Amino acid sequence: MDSQDNYWVRRMSVHGITRRRFMGGTAVAGAGALALGLVGCGDDESGGATTTAPTAGAGTASAPTVASNQPTKGGTTRYTSANNTWDTFDIDRSIFSTTAAYILALTNLGIVHYDNFAEAKLGPGFASKWEQPDATTVNFTLRENLFWQNKPPVNGRAATSNDMAQFILRNRDSKLRDGTVDKSTFYRGAQYGLVEKVTTPDDKTLQVKFSAPNIFFLDSLSGAYAKVQAPEAIDKFEKEYNKLQAEQIIGTGPFELVDFKAEGTLNHKRFNKFPAPSNL
Repeated sequence: MDSQDNYWVRRMSVHGITRRRFMGGTAVAGAGALALGLVGCGDDESGGATTTAPTAGAGTASAPTVASNQPTKGGTTRYTSANNTWDTFDIDRSIFSTTAAYILALTNLGIVHYDNFAEAKLGPGFASKWEQPDATTVNFTLRENLFWQNKPPVNGRAATSNDMAQFILRNRDSKLRDGTVDKSTFYRGAQYGLVEKVTTPDDKTLQVKFSAPNIFFLDSLSGAYAKVQAPEAIDKFEKEYNKLQAEQIIGTGPFELVDFKAEGTLNHKRFNKFPAPSNL
């Protein structure tokens, strides 16, 4: 079954899920504006960054100034913002803060994303496609040529279906690495409550089975806080994510976080190994 015409997408359209609902997690005025500004600087067909003239309230691009409508690959974007609240760089345990909108929306991928909110149209993220063989099963196929950013302890390894599996299981179980169940900080754990079994038949395939049909599961996976983190990064940083250090943010997305200061200074650079849309 085609991933853009499956049962769950049609059901979401019937239920009238709107753009406003899915933007809820990123509706902080300053956060949304900054995230949109950064995305606009790096969405050409080859996945490179595009330098743009600075606007009021936005940052400045360090790459050389170029003529209008002439995109340039590479470069670095630097932004400043004020009056923001930061809680943790552990996206699974971040309550409504600017973390998702400012940082992980640029650095990390969800399993799926929304291409069109008005039409409830999903697009690929960590997974390139998905299908539903029955009402309680969904299969995901890993995106081709997907790599983690080259920071320890992940060190640029290839992404696998197990990365997606660990993300789902961690949220379902609301469990810390030491075995402690902490439902008070895994704020979205209930969204994964119908997940009965998660398996990875191979490095490219993820299968999720439910105890009952769950028409909103793809909705949950596309949320602003549903970003896949590398399991070994969680192993290393879980107890230190509240220190808010740039080296803790390791994603597979189009931008890499180079520098972060809690008072509102962000520095991202293009992740050159991020696959272009043509690679899907």
